[in-house]
Amino acid sequence: MPNPSTVIAETAHTAIGVRPQTATIGAELTGIDGRRPLAAGDVVAIHRALAEHLVVYLRGQHLDADQHREFAAQLGQVNPAHPVRGTAPEGRPEVYIPRSRVPGKLPPIWHADHTYMPQPSAISVLRAIELPPAGGDTQWASGPCSRSSR
Repeated sequence: MPNPSTVIAETAHTAIGVRPQTATIGAELTGIDGRRPLAAGDVVAIHRALAEHLVVYLRGQHLDADQHREFAAQLGQVNPAHPVRGTAPEGRPEVYIPRSRVPGKLPPIWHADHTYMPQPSAISVLRAIELPPAGGDTQWASGPCSRSSR
């Protein structure tokens, strides 16, 4: 059973909370405004939450493309998105825009981000821009969690 939210970092400006979503993977982070610069302690807290919960998410963020990139850059090096599919908008090689064959629905495709690269990305920072009225869930899986009693 998920634990209640606990504060994992407190600075003069923010208190970051973490609310586990399952017993093995995923947590919601609270107290972060992705439009604002992160304090060093906030970055450490986000990385700590990622290490413990493997996937974290922030609800209610209203970021434009520049804010999204700036938020991601605070967490680590920003890499070009997908070298083959070529869906990046002009001048934004780090952006990958999934395309659907059915208007209003995203394709049900499992993939892994950059695992084929000599140095895969440590994290991916996603932003939902358009969601269908039902469904549209992004699901996550963890190989190590599937083999353990975590």
